[in-house]
Amino acid sequence: MNFYGIFSAGSDPKRAYAKIHQEFYKTYPGHILPKEDLRWIFMNAGGWMGSMCIIHASPTEYVLFFGAAIDTTGHSGESVNIQIVCTSINREYFQPLIIARR
Repeated sequence: MNFYGIFSAGSDPKRAYAKIHQEFYKTYPGHILPKEDLRWIFMNAGGWMGSMCIIHASPTEYVLFFGAAIDTTGHSGESVNIQIVCTSINREYFQPLIIARR
């Protein structure tokens, strides 16, 4: 799903999250939580501190929104078996290059 061009830099995150959720809900029926079941919860994991809202979860993948009022840093762990895809609404996201160690 390509969201480039839908939101300009500095978009209102609430509106952006709502629009993205709506598009996912239409595109993947039965796999995305309905709007009334969405819950934002506080999290502190891997040094990242903010709130997250899970819109899809299965044993092999998840899709979530993450938001923080201030800049936050952390890590998502090291694994060569996963693919991390992040889209930033109105800030920057940096993911370090992880080199597999054998």
